[in-house]
Amino acid sequence: MNTDKPSPQIIEQRIRNLLIEYVKMVSEYQADEMPGLTEIIYMWQDFVLSPSTLYVYQFQPPVYTLDEKVALNAVDDAWSLFSSVVTDQMIEKESIGLATSEWLMFVEASSVALDVLMRRGKLPED
Repeated sequence: MNTDKPSPQIIEQRIRNLLIEYVKMVSEYQADEMPGLTEIIYMWQDFVLSPSTLYVYQFQPPVYTLDEKVALNAVDDAWSLFSSVVTDQMIEKESIGLATSEWLMFVEASSVALDVLMRRGKLPED
């Protein structure tokens, strides 16, 4: 296969694998050891158009199962809520942002999504 021009499915599989890394990072987040909250917020937008439920072509089979789609939509909802409450003060002093109920909901949704996605694990990228 020509790797210079991957198929749309391979591109989606690569994005899926990056989403696995993303939800793992959020679920295991430790301040000062990982990207800051600003980076966490913007990284999601690198992979997902939000609100994800409006974009019917996101998270489609065969790359995603229905359970995976539901879990990722829940992450998007939690991400949207958290990103809507983030302030400059939270960015400057992460401990404030990490103590919010919105962050805890985001972490929980990410943990659930990680468990669901890891049932099948990462998909081939070539």
